[in-house]
Amino acid sequence: MATTDDLDETVRLVKDRGVSVLGVRADVRDLAALERAHRLAIDEFGKIDVLVANAGVGSFGPALEISEQQWQDVIDVDLTGVWKTVRAVAPAMVERGEGGSVILTSSVAGLVAFLNLAHYTAAKHGVVGLMRALAAEFAPHRIRVNSIHPTTVDTPMVDNVETRELFLPGVENPDREVAAELMKKPECVARAVDRGRRCQQRSALARLRGSPLRHRGRPTDRRRRYRTISSCPTTRRDAVVASGHHPAATGRRSARLHRNG
Repeated sequence: MATTDDLDETVRLVKDRGVSVLGVRADVRDLAALERAHRLAIDEFGKIDVLVANAGVGSFGPALEISEQQWQDVIDVDLTGVWKTVRAVAPAMVERGEGGSVILTSSVAGLVAFLNLAHYTAAKHGVVGLMRALAAEFAPHRIRVNSIHPTTVDTPMVDNVETRELFLPGVENPDREVAAELMKKPECVARAVDRGRRCQQRSALARLRGSPLRHRGRPTDRRRRYRTISSCPTTRRDAVVASGHHPAATGRRSARLHRNG
């Protein structure tokens, strides 16, 4: 879990770049605390244009061996906490009527399954479903909704033996230095978030072309099937930005796939 010292350090780093920042400690499992943080932000800045729901936790264990508490902790923070964050902030964005951007942090585990991470995988898949539902609901209000899907990122959250063994199977007592070479850097995720925030302006929106997809013999509606891919300049495999855009949110019915790097 992040600490107050971590928050203070983040505030310091942002201020060092000459940007205004407000640090508020809140538990994403507590809707009232998030609503309070939102009020403080409005008092400080007047409005919120971009919302990033990024809080997350993780633990390891086979699906039949993790405890009920382990399951609940991950679901409460990684999925329900994301919804509560949106619930606390987005109503004011809708009411203001000026559009905006909502970005939800999912994971590669929101796209595929990982061993010994059933609870985490379930939560992150849930974030993708939430993103798609919100995109449909927020489109009439010109609020774009995206999810980003980083692989493992070199942060204290994953600095543990279990994660290192996951990335270096068969290596006895893998050290952090070796494992870090296989992880992505936080800056890559930040670029993906920024890309999601600006995807309309950068045309980083792609319509899936070709014949209509079919489900049990029935063609699906292609107009709502959109995606974007965002990459760190050093590699094309850093993060995927899965877009739940609806044409009404962008004013466009056709756009090209845009890759960065």
